[in-house]
Amino acid sequence: MASAFDINVIEEESVENLVYEGIEGGFQFRIRFTAYRGSHLSCIESFQLKLDGKEVNKAQIRFCLNGKEFLIDQLKDLYQEYWFIQNSAIIKVMNGEALRGTHQIDVRYSFRIPYTGYFGSYMVQEGIGSRSVNICA
Repeated sequence: MASAFDINVIEEESVENLVYEGIEGGFQFRIRFTAYRGSHLSCIESFQLKLDGKEVNKAQIRFCLNGKEFLIDQLKDLYQEYWFIQNSAIIKVMNGEALRGTHQIDVRYSFRIPYTGYFGSYMVQEGIGSRSVNICA
């Protein structure tokens, strides 16, 4: 189920290349949580990222929040890490390529709403964001 907040998932003008000592490491951008209140990272059930229509391997994605960096597969265990709605998460794509020119970035994640867990069944919402970016080299 999409949310009214989806238009703000990928923050405008937040995409930047990651270059370490002259070596291209990838790129990063900021995303926002799409509910009216925050949640524990363990409530994120799925996370998918596409660049120009091609899915990015989740091993290349880092989810950064609260000054920490996590692999997507670690999120399910992070019940002590809380994503406040006013905080942006940084998504790093460590694919060894800086972005140049125009690209389409698509993010889709689903999250359990923990206080709706009646009789073992939870309400699940999605955050869906798309942004076209033009990166000057």
